[in-house]
Amino acid sequence: MVWHADTELPYGVDLVVLPGGFSYGDYLRAGAMAARAPIMDAVKKAADAGVAVVGICNGFQILCEAGMLPGA
Repeated sequence: MVWHADTELPYGVDLVVLPGGFSYGDYLRAGAMAARAPIMDAVKKAADAGVAVVGICNGFQILCEAGMLPGA
């Protein structure tokens, strides 16, 4: 498990799962603030390197807000 303020994923990770639930109370838009969390740079790098990334519920919204899904 990693925290939103972390800047690196564990070495050798082969799957990243962004779970559901509220992020920052969803005061702006669902996932908008969480998409800018420090850990998201590492998630983007991992995805670019071929690591599978799954977003469940609000995790999907975070991926959309982070610009990681085509067409979002």
